Amino acid sequence: MMNTNYTNKQTILWVDDDPDDIYLIRQVLNEIKFNSEMIPFQNGKEVIDHLSALPKEAYPCLIILDINMPVMDGKQTLSTLKKSNQFSSIPVIMFSTSNNTADKLFCQHFGAELVTKPSTYNDLKGIVANLVKGCSSALK
Repeated sequence: MMNTNYTNKQTILWVDDDPDDIYLIRQVLNEIKFNSEMIPFQNGKEVIDHLSALPKEAYPCLIILDINMPVMDGKQTLSTLKKSNQFSSIPVIMFSTSNNTADKLFCQHFGAELVTKPSTYNDLKGIVANLVKGCSSALK
C-alpha cells in the first residue's frame, strides 16, 4: 500500500540534530516558496528506518545530512545509503559546518556534495534555494 502522504509531492528528508537549524531551514523553505514537504530527522538511524518502511515510488527527491549527529552520524548514513542497492539512487547532500578536506573527499567518494553551512541568514537562504532546486518541480 502506497503511503498517501507522498502522493504527487516532492519530499526532502533533512537530517540534523540541531532544532535551531531545522527551524531556520523551515523558515527559509517558506520564504523561497518551497511548497512541498520537508521531514526532519535527528540522526541517520531514524532516516534509514523511515526509508526502509517506504515503497520505492515514495522515496524523497533529496536527502540532506548533517555530519555531526548522535546515534548514526552523517558519514555513516551516507555510506549506508550509497552502499545499499535499495537507496543508492536517492540524491544526498551533506550540509555541515565542516570545511575539512577529508570530509569533502569522503563525500565525493560516495557521490555527494559537501556544502558548508553559512554564517548569515541571507547566505543560508541562497544556499538552501540552490540545494532544493533538484526538486524544482516543487517550487512555485
